[in-house]
Amino acid sequence: MSDLEKLGKNLTLNYVNLLQGRFISHIIGFIGSILVIRILEPADYGILSIAMSLPYTVSIFGNLGVNTAVTRFVAKYKEIDLTKAYSMITSGMIFDVIYGILLSVIGYLLTPYIFTYIYNKPEIIPYGEFASFFTIPYWASSSIFSGILGLELTKHNSEMWIIHYSVQTILSVGLALSFLRVYGVIIGYIIGYTAIVIYGIVILKRKSLLGKPSINNMKELVIFGFPLVLPSLGSSISGIYTTSLVNRFLSIFEISNLTASSKLGTLFDTILNPLSYALQPTLSKLDRNKHDIVKVTNELYKLNIILQLPILISVEYLAYQIIYVLAGSQYTLAPLFLRLSLINPLITTAAGTSIINSLLLFQGYSKLVARTNLINIVFYVLLLLFMLPKFSYIGYFISNWLGWIPGYIISLSFVKKNYNYKLPIKDVIKIYLATSIFLLPVLFINDMFGIVLDIFLIIISYKIYVKIKIINQQEINIILSVVQNSSLNFIAGILKKILS
Repeated sequence: MSDLEKLGKNLTLNYVNLLQGRFISHIIGFIGSILVIRILEPADYGILSIAMSLPYTVSIFGNLGVNTAVTRFVAKYKEIDLTKAYSMITSGMIFDVIYGILLSVIGYLLTPYIFTYIYNKPEIIPYGEFASFFTIPYWASSSIFSGILGLELTKHNSEMWIIHYSVQTILSVGLALSFLRVYGVIIGYIIGYTAIVIYGIVILKRKSLLGKPSINNMKELVIFGFPLVLPSLGSSISGIYTTSLVNRFLSIFEISNLTASSKLGTLFDTILNPLSYALQPTLSKLDRNKHDIVKVTNELYKLNIILQLPILISVEYLAYQIIYVLAGSQYTLAPLFLRLSLINPLITTAAGTSIINSLLLFQGYSKLVARTNLINIVFYVLLLLFMLPKFSYIGYFISNWLGWIPGYIISLSFVKKNYNYKLPIKDVIKIYLATSIFLLPVLFINDMFGIVLDIFLIIISYKIYVKIKIINQQEINIILSVVQNSSLNFIAGILKKILS
């Protein structure tokens, strides 16, 4: 087996293992989100959206990269020093609890100022103050999850996802129906993360995986993790800035429709989040002296497109039916918002932005990634500052369509120069044309049958990819081998027929 085949098999196996837990948990979470949208209706749901923006606003620096550092050091030390590895988990857990409490206090104290002078919605202050407690269990779960991931106990990572969304869905929906309404949903969110903190500690204690915490280990985690904050800081600042302007210039009704339309992001995260985890070790192991980096990168480029594109185009075609089924007819702007929002991932997926950025980051060019993110922030801020007040929600979407371009040009130029990289333009055009045309019939069906037909066409589209040689026989063999040796082996026969 060649190095490329080994990389492909490991990547596929990692992806399949992580996908199972993500898929189940997000079905549960997706149902819960839709039920909350329907129960609260636009006014209360808009209040919830604004209130829950606060915990993410005060978490601008993440947890200083400690979660990434825990995964790295635990994975590293488990081979040579288990005591050190276990100590890293416990040290990270203690750091996260302290950090979460600190952010909660900061959020609580800043709420009156943020909601009065930035959001211009002082009537929602009590909801924001209550939501500030969310940061404690949210960050307390971080190093627990990362430590278990570093030990490669991914079955338990999957279970943590499932437990989180199950508890959150049951409580948030149940309490939303009570007199607590918005407060009840926030309580459900808080207890959902608390449940996986408890579960994770039980697993670690039962398997004797908790070591003695150390101040030196905490320092080591922060020293390693803090530089890694920069690549994600751009996204955090951009999100906070966007939320502030949207909350200020759009009405509560428009905000509730925007949030409702964004809930389908859960579907894409279900498919792509496990891939992002699986990509990390694969890209980190690439050595230009041993591997054809251009070939591996383009394989990942293609994989990213064929996982996303059929669903992106399907949702674009069926936006009205999907929103009315999942959120209800009262969210009259949500179908339009959904279609406008999908233009950005359609463009960036074709450009391969996520793959190129991941290649640079996990090949060690974190400073370059940070620099391009900062350039994109400045460009996006200027766009949004001009476009949103002038063109309302249309300006918001245009800013998203264009805000990534300057950093992408720099990243692509660097990859071309240092790796002699060439974009797989012909393959991209072939995939986009084939998928768009093949799924076109659903655009002309205005009832629920369109959704049923679309699911069938998405499955068959992968057979089309085989026929036009987008997916080759070597890739088919790797996929089938991994599936046959996993807990998904019951679908191996069906998968073999689809890919034949």
